[in-house]
Amino acid sequence: MMKQNGSILPFCYFEKRVNMFLNSETDHSPQTTTHSW
Repeated sequence: MMKQNGSILPFCYFEKRVNMFLNSETDHSPQTTTHSW
């Protein structure tokens, strides 16, 4: 159980970071939004 929680938390944090990165990228250059994910 502890192992699962330890692997899930970093993933959520990583997902948040990716979303923030994508949002900042689109804000800077809305034309280059060619991310296939």
